[in-house]
Amino acid sequence: IYPLHLVMLFAVAGMQAALSFGLGQEPFVYKHNTPYNFGLNILLLNGSGLQNGFSFNAPSWSISTEFLVNLAFLAMIVAPRRVAAGAMAVAGSLAAAAMVSRGLINATPAFGWIDNDLVRTAAGFFVGVAAHGIYRRVPPPPSILADLASIAIAAASFVYLAGYVGWSNAGDVLACLVGFPTLIISVVHSRLVRSALSARSIVYLGTISYSIYLVHFPVQLAVHILDVSGTYTPNYSSRWFFLGFIIAVVLTASATYRLIELPGKA
Repeated sequence: IYPLHLVMLFAVAGMQAALSFGLGQEPFVYKHNTPYNFGLNILLLNGSGLQNGFSFNAPSWSISTEFLVNLAFLAMIVAPRRVAAGAMAVAGSLAAAAMVSRGLINATPAFGWIDNDLVRTAAGFFVGVAAHGIYRRVPPPPSILADLASIAIAAASFVYLAGYVGWSNAGDVLACLVGFPTLIISVVHSRLVRSALSARSIVYLGTISYSIYLVHFPVQLAVHILDVSGTYTPNYSSRWFFLGFIIAVVLTASATYRLIELPGKA
């Protein structure tokens, strides 16, 4: 995860500097672009709770928390098996309980001192571990039932997340900690849905999804710079602009995957 994060960090820092010092504009969206936060970004600690606000390529907060939770997971699994299982059960239960009581989005620290985003990452991670255990131990349902469950959960999640019904902390927790893990297990056991998701174009979007995630804000920032500099004035309310933006993100992600991610992994 690090090579692409590092390149996008420097890219956004350069574009924000050009925006502020070259064009005399306010920073775009994320304001806390300080040397201190830059150092935290370099160390992948920008979602650790040490940060004083979202900064630079701010969506990378989540890979920071994933990095830290994976370190905690590594520390657990080097212990004897029963100790590791007990530690994961306790950590997962505490994190999930915090999400149920506080909601997924909360500006105050969980347990009085841990960044809420770090705790919700832990909740998702250990629910994923539990889902894998269920997948391995519970006999698979008939594929037709798995197909129906996959379609029903996906549809319900879309209706909820699209805002057709009222959002709530309870709905968020239900969708993330119950709905999505059940959806994943259902898809794995399905036949029709899994076949549809095996299409080469869908698999490719999944392959470059990390690049898509990390480049979408830099592309937004680039469009904003073109706008305020007078080079290009987009019609932000146009559906065609939105479609063009999505295409630009996917094409950029495809390039960063080939030029940065793959060489970085190698």
